[in-house]
Amino acid sequence: MEFTGWSLNRECNEYWEYTFGSDIKKVIIVEDDPDSARYLETLVNRIYPEALILMANSPSEARDLFNSAPCDLAIVDFILSDTETGLDLCQEIHQRWPDAKLLIVSSISSYQFYDLAEFAHTVPDFIEKTTHCR
Repeated sequence: MEFTGWSLNRECNEYWEYTFGSDIKKVIIVEDDPDSARYLETLVNRIYPEALILMANSPSEARDLFNSAPCDLAIVDFILSDTETGLDLCQEIHQRWPDAKLLIVSSISSYQFYDLAEFAHTVPDFIEKTTHCR
């Protein structure tokens, strides 16, 4: 699994720092796919080496983490369950911790995401996952 436009290079670091800031101390990643979760953890660790990275693979695990203390950045998969999306979870996070920066990652296209997010109170940043055959 790769993420469109993401790589572990200087331009990527500059994008993250420009978009989310350089003072990220705590990151929560909500991702049910183990390969994507590892990739995201590696990426965030390289960009923010001093940050505490917490992982959740379900909405309930994520809520436990979010309810315990605020985070600086939440990276959330869009498709979390049959009844809940990452957008739903991001709305909850924003209501509880309005200063948290939010990022949705998904294999749906950005066009689909922004159509689905049209009426959301808070629209997180979005990055598309892509699968490449090698």
